Amino acid sequence: MPYVSIMEWPADWETHLKIDDAINRALGGASPAGHVLHLAGRSDVGVRVVDVWETREHAVRFKDEYAEPAVTSLGFEPGPPSTLTEFDVEIVRT
Repeated sequence: MPYVSIMEWPADWETHLKIDDAINRALGGASPAGHVLHLAGRSDVGVRVVDVWETREHAVRFKDEYAEPAVTSLGFEPGPPSTLTEFDVEIVRT
């Protein structure tokens, strides 16, 4: 079942771009397995990211294998976002 996560961190945009670049390098420029859509932008808190995955398991694997190692490689401490909204998608319209 498709899965969506909406996350927000109190980070500046430049830091987000460094993390995003580290993840892209680790992936060799390819999309991670099961990834459908990635949206990111500035918010009142800092950075908001919306990701759509084929399954929740794909999202967890990406976090464990790519996102957290990228954050750590840049000298940051990985941790939970300030806000996190997750849900399994039951209706899709295009």
